[in-house]
Formats: sequence, structure tokens, C-alpha cells
Amino acid sequence: MPSPSSLSSRAKAEADAALKRIQESQSAFDGAGPATVAQLLRAHAASPSCSMPQRLIDLWTTLLGARPVDLLTRDDAVAFARDRASGAIDARGNRVDDARRRRPVGARSIANDLFQLFKAIRWGMETYRRNGERELWVERRPLILTYRPPTNPNPRRPVATQERYDATMAVASQVASALPCVLALARHTGRRIGAICALRLRDLRLAPTDVAPWGAIVWPADTDKRGREWEAPLNRPARDALDAWLAHDDAGDDHLFPHPDDNARPIDKDVASGWLRRAESLARLPKLDRGVWHPYRRLWASERRHLSPIDVAAAGGWGDTRTLERTYQHADARGVLRTALNDHE
Repeated sequence: MPSPSSLSSRAKAEADAALKRIQESQSAFDGAGPATVAQLLRAHAASPSCSMPQRLIDLWTTLLGARPVDLLTRDDAVAFARDRASGAIDARGNRVDDARRRRPVGARSIANDLFQLFKAIRWGMETYRRNGERELWVERRPLILTYRPPTNPNPRRPVATQERYDATMAVASQVASALPCVLALARHTGRRIGAICALRLRDLRLAPTDVAPWGAIVWPADTDKRGREWEAPLNRPARDALDAWLAHDDAGDDHLFPHPDDNARPIDKDVASGWLRRAESLARLPKLDRGVWHPYRRLWASERRHLSPIDVAAAGGWGDTRTLERTYQHADARGVLRTALNDHE
């Protein structure tokens, strides 16, 4: 075993950070009895698995911090959903008495806030308070977990059109040299913009095969929401766009789309979204409500409603067909008409 002095500075830093998380987690508990929400959140925040943003830690600490987690009920969730929906409490849990300053939020925001709290509670149901002890942070399942967060029966999920794509593509090169290829991959692979931005040259499989006559892309696990690696074939337009970009002087020799300020890193979603918005403005296109890149993912999925959902999910990178069919595939007027006329008269 290497001596501590032989460890790299990075390894030492990681070890110190891990020790600090353990100490913070243990010090979050300051007495016997059921843990309060504030104690649980402090311990959870020190865990490497915590993804709760500080805003939500502040929100739940302000609203329920002194309450024992074990005693939280469904009524607590109902009251939270009601008050957030009306704007009676703000994003950090502070009450807003002046009705003119209230900012109501939708079902999705409320559900996301509750999801993070529920996730912390479930973590507490599986995590011991101190090493070597057998006392969980949450000893019994609180009734608040029986609450089903609200859903929006009419969510706004805009779908792009081929006409919008054509108009944007016509001006894309005026905004950024990489934008035509980025846009083409979004349109013709159905992939998330974050995964497209992070592509490297080593992810490309451009040699034709029987199952990928125009080549393929290996979508890495580290850019997939479920941590899964996918290999999916390209179609002709996507391959043409890739070939054009690879011949361009601005193409990277590691990252496919190097950042304009630093070739050692790729562009990110914010850069790509800024490019797309500027191109759409140049093309005099109306802004899509609640949509920048994802409308192209929905378009790609919706155009393939007639195909096997399993195959569509595999090609587009969905982990399950339920999400694909429920959230991404949308009916259109012509498809509805064909269905209505198919009455076997």
C-alpha cells in the first residue's frame, strides 16, 4: 500500500473531501430522537449522491426544518402544492403576503421540488446516522411519501417543423460555423443537445457496414441520462453534415465541436442554445414557447410513430418506450385524419 506521502495531490484532495463529507454527515445529528428535516437535509447534502440544489435545501429547511421527518404527512405536501401554485410562498420557502408580488408556478415545478424532498427522505430510510451504529436517519416511512405530486394535463411540449428547420439552416452558418452540423445532428439523430455538444472524433464510426451504410455514432455513457452507451446508425443528411464539418478548418481534432474560447473543451448547451436563438431570430421565426433544442427531438420521434417503439427508442436513445410514446411522440392532423378515415366502410 502506498504511503500517504506518495499519494498525488488530487488523491489527497479527494480523500480529504470524502472525510469532510463523513464528518459533516455525522455532525448533522445533534441529539437523540427522530431527525428533523433540517438535520436530514444537512446530512444528505454532505453525501456524494445528493443532487438537491441549495435553493431547495433552503426552501425545505424554511418550511419544514424543525419538523421530525417521521411525522411528515400528506397534508404537508398538499399545503406546499397549494401555496406554491398560488405564489403564497416563493422559491426559497418565504411567505409572500403581498398578492401583487406573488409568482405562481406550474405543476411541473411543484412536482420537481417535492421529488427532491422525497428523494432525500428515501435516502434517509437507507442510511445510518453514524458509522457502526444501526440507527437510520428515517426509521419509518412518513405519510408524506403517499402524496402524488400534481401533473399538468396539458403540458407545453412544442414540436419543431421541417419548415422551421429549413429556415434556420439557411442562416445557420452566419451565426457559427459549427451550427449547421449541430442542427443537422439534432434534426436527424433525435439526440439531446448535451450529448451532441460533447461528441468526440473517437465516437464516430464512419466506415459503412451492413447495418450502418452511412456510418454510425457511438453515444458515450457519460453523456447519457441513464449512463448507457448507445451505437446508432446515421442517415444520409446527418452523414453529409458531418462530412462537411470535418472538412472545415474549425473542426476539432479531439472534441467534434470545440468551444470558441477554448479548443481543449467542447461547446456546451448554453453556447449551442445561444447560436440557435440567434439563427432563429435572423430567420424571423417566432420563439417556441418552452423549447429550444428539444422540439427537434420531439419532431424526430413523432415522425417515427409508425415504426416499432423499441427500435425508435434504441435509435434515439430513450431508455424505455413509455417515456418515448407519452412525452415525445405527438399526433398530427394528417395522422389523426388517416386514422379517422380508416373505418373499413
